[in-house]
Amino acid sequence: MVGGINPYQFVPNTLMWTDPLGLAFIPVELTEGTIYRGASGTASSVTPRPGTDDVRKDKPPGLSAALTTDKLSPGDKYVELDVATLRAGGLEVINDKADGHVTIRLPDDPEDEKLKEWAATRGDEENHDATSCVLSSVTGKGKK
Repeated sequence: MVGGINPYQFVPNTLMWTDPLGLAFIPVELTEGTIYRGASGTASSVTPRPGTDDVRKDKPPGLSAALTTDKLSPGDKYVELDVATLRAGGLEVINDKADGHVTIRLPDDPEDEKLKEWAATRGDEENHDATSCVLSSVTGKGKK
């Protein structure tokens, strides 16, 4: 038997799903590593925006981040976030799109109620626990 790259993946449901070209993306919960959020590093910049980040669209809502800084524009500020610290603080970190998009959200929140509560604290004097967790996970700051 010869090892090497395997371009094939077993489908989630063999009766209802086919992907002959192997192009489908399945979201993955991250457990370690570094992700990047376009932000200045203030509490408000690492808190979801009410009416934007707490609304379901083509992905589950939450605080957006990315696997790389590739999509940032020149001059954009960003923070580097440690995934293990986010998870230890009780947050989910999910690579939910093939383009490297990552969503940070509270677990066990099917109706997004906890997320809406978190987003409603943006700009408050006292930080939400999730915002404090994100701030504690910052390992570096940069500018593209």
